[in-house]
Amino acid sequence: GSRFQVLAPVARGRKGEYLDLFRQLQAQGYARVRVNGTVHALGEGALASRVALVHAGESTDFRTLARRAQALAAWLAARGVPCGAHLGHYLRNSPAYLECFVGGGLAGLVHANLNYRYLDHELAQLCCDLDVRVLVYERGFAARVATIRAALPAETLYLENGAGEPLNAFATSLQRVL
Repeated sequence: GSRFQVLAPVARGRKGEYLDLFRQLQAQGYARVRVNGTVHALGEGALASRVALVHAGESTDFRTLARRAQALAAWLAARGVPCGAHLGHYLRNSPAYLECFVGGGLAGLVHANLNYRYLDHELAQLCCDLDVRVLVYERGFAARVATIRAALPAETLYLENGAGEPLNAFATSLQRVL
């Protein structure tokens, strides 16, 4: 339960703005930077409170999107999902889709869009061919995921997006992770 900070100089003795460097550090999972002795949270600032997306009349700001995506990236890392693994998105357009896309990217995972029109055997075959290690799906697709689960590798992780507890006992609630 201990917290620590790793400090390493990345831009010493140079003047100027380092927005690109800060974006790279944030993409690598760093949460803070120290500039001239002051610690700043990455992702904070003028853009943090601006609207990142609007869905069904609800808006999400960049700060919230970043926080939720970072939570997913940390959850994936804690479960040992390797960089370069595939994250299957079996979701309709929603904030969860973008949060998983960004969070998976922060964790170094590869996005794999899985269309809801696939038949069961096509969906299972695609997941196997892509070696999908994490499958994020809508609650409405829970029965379908339960049907194809036996055809997927045993180490596959499942995240169900929806209110309340997942319908599938083998899945984890995406909302609880975020």
